[in-house]
Amino acid sequence: MSAKLAVLEQALAPFVSARMRVSVMGSYLQVHDVPFATEQRKVSFGTMICALVHDEGSVTPPGQDHQIWFDGAYPYLADGRSMEPWLARVAMPPGFQICEGVPAQYQFSNKPDGFTGYATHFEKMRHYWNQLVGEALALDPFLNARLQQRMGEIRVATQVSPFAYPDTCSVRGKFMRASQRLGLQNVAIIGVGGTGSFVLDQVAKTPVHEIHIFDSKNFESHNAFRAPGAASPADFGQPKVAYFARMYSAMHLGIRPHHIKIDASNVEQLRDFRFVFVCIDHGPSRRLICDFLIANRIPFVDVGMDLSMSAGQEIYGTVRTTICLPDANDHFWSRAPDMENSGDGLYEENIQVAELNSLNAQLAVFKWKQLFGFYAMQSNALQQEFMTQTTSLVLDDRKGAARAP
Repeated sequence: MSAKLAVLEQALAPFVSARMRVSVMGSYLQVHDVPFATEQRKVSFGTMICALVHDEGSVTPPGQDHQIWFDGAYPYLADGRSMEPWLARVAMPPGFQICEGVPAQYQFSNKPDGFTGYATHFEKMRHYWNQLVGEALALDPFLNARLQQRMGEIRVATQVSPFAYPDTCSVRGKFMRASQRLGLQNVAIIGVGGTGSFVLDQVAKTPVHEIHIFDSKNFESHNAFRAPGAASPADFGQPKVAYFARMYSAMHLGIRPHHIKIDASNVEQLRDFRFVFVCIDHGPSRRLICDFLIANRIPFVDVGMDLSMSAGQEIYGTVRTTICLPDANDHFWSRAPDMENSGDGLYEENIQVAELNSLNAQLAVFKWKQLFGFYAMQSNALQQEFMTQTTSLVLDDRKGAARAP
């Protein structure tokens, strides 16, 4: 038995003793076959659901979290009257799922008198159970005998997480279902310099199974001043991909470093990626990579900055994000510079500033999340430019597909 399963069984043992049937799906506990009274004064059954954050060492107590979800019709008192205001309810949209495979029709809220927090999940769920089952018992005096005859049961669904510890943020914020839409098999980040490293910082906090990072250069002191975190001198001189893989593997288990430059000899390695972030500023490489992605119908976002220094020693310019989708790509080379004959010179002279690298990355990741349904999207423009002088974001009027395939 795994340590995680042993921890769960210990936390759920009181449910079994009370002859309840429970299951765990990811970070959610379900109590099944909960009897309740309907408006027609009949006994029906539903499922109570609450967040259950756990790892191999412990289960986090509910504390002040007193709300639950309910999959079933709204419960009533035994005489047919509504249970409100005792049982405050919020109706969920049709087809709502808290996470994959866990539907719910309502969210309930009630606190017992003198509430100061719940020490265990059993204490929390028992509070709602007693109220719902009490009304059902008034309609069916033999119900309690049948409940006492059944056996308690624990079912734990096997789920493989790419994280080193539970994603309590999505659970606490109640957007686990939206987060799961980002659970792609793999993505690639080409270039983990200023912008690419900030892209990695954000993507590592999503449930993508594998994050492949490509860069042939070493991590040096100038990189430290435009990258997430705070590097030490001991970090300098090693491959960028090794440095960032070690940093983010503490959180995400699927970081895959590639200490190579993508060129004609290895560009085929990009063929099977679900999405690609192109974070380089070398024109010929951009041309090679993006032509390959377009030809193979792989969605990607290309980022770039064009910054200059004024006579008064003030920086100004634009931060660009260009989206390319399998069925919306004819705009790309009119928006993304290829700099065919520039070599590395322009890149070496280009001004790079940490907050603009970060902004470039945030815009790219935000658009990626829109394309895969995490964020709502009214405008599906494929080009965004942030102007530093006016602090304005300009959207291209050329439209693309509503969602990534």
